Amino acid sequence: MIKTLTIDHLGREGDGVARTEDGPIFIPYTLPGETVRAYVDKGRGEIIDILEPSADRVEPACRHFGTCGGCALQHMKPESYLEWKRQQVENVLRKNGIAFTVPGPIPVAPGTRRRAAFSFKAAKDGVHLGFHARKSNEIVSPQECPILHPLLEQQLVPKPGSKKSTGNLGRLAALAIRAKHEDRMIATLGQNGITIESTGRSPGNNRHQLEEMWNATSPFWKVTLNDELASMDQGDDVIESDGFELSFPPGAFLQATSEAEAALIDHAVSFLNGCKSCADLFCGIGTFTLPMARFATVLAVETEQSALDALNKTASRTRKIKKIKTLRRDLFKHPMSHIELKKIDGVLFDPPRAGASAQCEQLVKSGVGRIAAISCNPVSFARDARILIDGGFEMKSLQPVDQFLWSPHIELAATFER
Repeated sequence: MIKTLTIDHLGREGDGVARTEDGPIFIPYTLPGETVRAYVDKGRGEIIDILEPSADRVEPACRHFGTCGGCALQHMKPESYLEWKRQQVENVLRKNGIAFTVPGPIPVAPGTRRRAAFSFKAAKDGVHLGFHARKSNEIVSPQECPILHPLLEQQLVPKPGSKKSTGNLGRLAALAIRAKHEDRMIATLGQNGITIESTGRSPGNNRHQLEEMWNATSPFWKVTLNDELASMDQGDDVIESDGFELSFPPGAFLQATSEAEAALIDHAVSFLNGCKSCADLFCGIGTFTLPMARFATVLAVETEQSALDALNKTASRTRKIKKIKTLRRDLFKHPMSHIELKKIDGVLFDPPRAGASAQCEQLVKSGVGRIAAISCNPVSFARDARILIDGGFEMKSLQPVDQFLWSPHIELAATFER
């Protein structure tokens, strides 16, 4: 059915929302105040025409916007886009009974994403490697991607003048591709080059071709297929972070941009300065552990042993830091108890999207006086913040960071004290 609709506001995923007697209709790539003609089916719409554009509408930065599903909000003026994100955080807090004036997000520039996940599969015209179209299984193979660091973007497409039909990432995918399967490739830019972690066909008979791609001029530092090494082992890659050189093993968690990472460290770790004994929960490879170790002894807790091994490796070669003790534990199943936190006076936690509610309940019972929280999910953050506030903590600060440019995702750093 074709309808003429006026967009009332943006939904949580960045879609325009039109209010109708039959309920809300979600229309991607529209903005508040716009009048559009759209094809509507089951509460969702697709733009046919924009009859009255918003003053906030701008030209998208990428030719693939609207086809590729990687970005949702390139068409929105930067100031309005950041204000929408700020309001999203404030609204979620309000729904949890937390009245707090949220500052505007710290922006992150295009061309800074140092890590990206690509999908790939076989097609009649070759390998399709790129990002999914919006709410679709179709893979869009981009010829540009303005969010990516240029060294990553260059691997998507053939070099100018090249006779090859695909870039280096596509050539790797062709060696791992499986008929009738979709696989996933993660590319991370470190100090030594690009590390590739991919699912797909194991190296097997293709190992010699992979090794030909991996040579002195290759942009790839290490390639693993299904956790099997497919290139020469030169040890872990290295990620520079806050003046430290962190060992980075395949599969480890990493903040998507170094600029956002720096903002999170500055906001969270500086608040804990003055504590003598800290705990870094969900510590990963030590992104926050090492900065805290400049002024405090640190207990670093993480479920992945490879991340803890990397952290210990980094600590062993780093001078002028205090003692770091590592502990392997699944904090979802077995949070650090208030008894175990008895000698800790400052805690930082950086959990996955599910948040850290069980751990927050133990923090409330503990004698910890200062807490810094990092979150990639405002909904679980607000729930966890509610637990801490009800337990006697005051939220002292909250800083959104626009780490995932032109997406609805929001990164947060917050501090609590009692």
